[in-house]
Amino acid sequence: MKIFFPCLLLAGTLLLPCCEGDPCDDREYQPIDPVLPAHIPYTQGQTVKFKTSTGETFTAATERVEDINRPDAPLICEEYLYVTLKTSGKLFVEYIQRGAVEKDSILQVSIWTLRTNQGGGAQIAISDNGAMRCIYPFTTSTQHASIEIDGKTYEQVLEINYTPNDIPAATDLTRLYYNKTYGIIQYTTYSGVTVTRVD
Repeated sequence: MKIFFPCLLLAGTLLLPCCEGDPCDDREYQPIDPVLPAHIPYTQGQTVKFKTSTGETFTAATERVEDINRPDAPLICEEYLYVTLKTSGKLFVEYIQRGAVEKDSILQVSIWTLRTNQGGGAQIAISDNGAMRCIYPFTTSTQHASIEIDGKTYEQVLEINYTPNDIPAATDLTRLYYNKTYGIIQYTTYSGVTVTRVD
């Protein structure tokens, strides 16, 4: 009896860590639709180069964070993807994607078009077969099987054209080209500046 009790105590102690289980076990799990991360091609630490129609070139450093949020209320486990491109430490491009109970395949991207505190963006609906369309109001979008942009041919490119609002800002987008492989290929602002990816 003296040997049996310490052995039970030791066995119980050894089993404690494995009984804690997955921290999401008692929570509603909300995954990100896999099509969304696949359409954000930037990797952690990647440097992306752009040029402007005014003769400037600049680079943007990528940060990519994938995590699971467990807020206190409601009791959920939510997949979370946050991707930024920064120039000199300032935001240039930002994606924020969160998991959902129902399938959500809408890509959300914000662009500080002239690298100031203003810009534009897009909400791009992506179907299971890879077809893309912009769902922002006052836009039209066309998916090109192949298109030449600045002397280079790209495949499966979404072209978004924006209708200016009543009081357009210089930083507003008028056109954006985007695809799964390169992300932002080119955009043009209301001020007439065009920014093109060059690598």
